[in-house]
This record gives sequence, structure tokens and C-alpha cells, in this order.
Amino acid sequence: MTPITITNDVSTPFLIQVAALTTRTIRTILRTPGSYLPGLVLSVFTLLIYLASLGGASDFIPGLIGKSYLAFILPGAVLNSALSSSGIAGQSIVQDVASGYFDKLMLTPVNRGAVLLGAMFAGAIVLGVQTALVTLVGVLCWG
Repeated sequence: MTPITITNDVSTPFLIQVAALTTRTIRTILRTPGSYLPGLVLSVFTLLIYLASLGGASDFIPGLIGKSYLAFILPGAVLNSALSSSGIAGQSIVQDVASGYFDKLMLTPVNRGAVLLGAMFAGAIVLGVQTALVTLVGVLCWG
């Protein structure tokens, strides 16, 4: 694995800094599966249980007659995943502060906004992947 380095040149473009810090945060998140797996597993489990037990409910609930129950329950499973994993960006910054890396990062000429945006974009990317996986499981099982 090649390390991500930000040059000491103050003229490094802002988007390059954000991309480098996003990549670093994603790598950090992937090294700690306890930050993203519980939300993903809980959402898929909830989706599968509700679809298996209440999948036929669309046949007699007014407004859902003739429609897919998956279309009704899938947004709830995605929202469950989003709420379970909403603190990923904050957790990564807290880990950096606790390890002392954040202080070292503040000594570099990196833009302060890039530090925050990198963590936020990494959290958004992880959430997007989780949403895609939950949707894929729902469609493959009951599509």
C-alpha cells in the first residue's frame, strides 16, 4: 500500500488536499470494521426479517394492495443504516485527536477545511456503499 502524502507546498490545490484526506480516512475506517459493519448488518437483518414475515402484508393493507412491500420497507432499512452509521466522520476525527495525529496534522500547511471535509466525504462514501449493499440485498432477495 502506497502512503498518501501531502507536499509541504502551500499551493497544493484544496481539492487535492480533500481527496488525500478522504482516502486516508476511508483507509482508517476500513481498518476498523466495528465502525461500519454493525449498521450494515442490522439494516440487512431488519430488511430480511420484515420482508420474510410481512412480505404478504401488501395484499390486504389499504394503499399497498397490488404493490411491492419491498418498496415500502426498503427506505426504512436504508434510513436505519444511515442513522446507525452517521457518526463515522466524527469517530474518525475523535480517533485522530486521541492518537495525537490530529495535532501533527494541524502543524502541516494543510487547509483546516480540508481536514473536516475529508472526514465528511469519507463518511458519505461509506454510507453510499452501505445504501447500495442494502438495496442490492433487497432487490436480489425480493426484486
